Amino acid sequence: MRRIRTKIVIISLVVVSIGAMLVFFCPRPEKSPVELPVRGASYKSLSPGISTKREVIAVLGKPLNDDSSSLLRFNSSNPNLPMEISFVDDKVVFIKEIVTTKDGKTADDITSQYGTAPHFLYGPASVNGFNLYVYPDKGIAYVGHVAEPVILEVWYFQPISLEEFQRRWAPNYSKTHRPIQ
Repeated sequence: MRRIRTKIVIISLVVVSIGAMLVFFCPRPEKSPVELPVRGASYKSLSPGISTKREVIAVLGKPLNDDSSSLLRFNSSNPNLPMEISFVDDKVVFIKEIVTTKDGKTADDITSQYGTAPHFLYGPASVNGFNLYVYPDKGIAYVGHVAEPVILEVWYFQPISLEEFQRRWAPNYSKTHRPIQ
């Protein structure tokens, strides 16, 4: 009887030791993190990837076009150019703010908050000295003058790579300056 009890104790110790070694030495599968939207810059508390169409209308009022559209237009300080907000599945994905001197917003306001833009792209207004200054990791870009702190537009989006930004939001912009012939 004593031998059986000794064998049971030894087998139990071996099993517990093997179990402890497995727990200690074997890698555990990591829990897949819940993917939360990456928050970048925001416009009047509206954040691409997070804010909904309902929130946009609550903050900005009735759009100029049909609110069932995936692109809503709102009045801006420029009577000829409306502000635009794009949606995918009722979530904001892109905001294009139109800026005029009436708004009092300058490139200095953006650079004081985010620093000097790490990238700039040439586009349709580059011939007049306006380039697109991009902070892809911050989710903000602006069309601004190369020599003055004047800006025409501020773009808000979820932080992404420069290549993805250019493909998705700025297909008419290039890293290469192509003056009009």
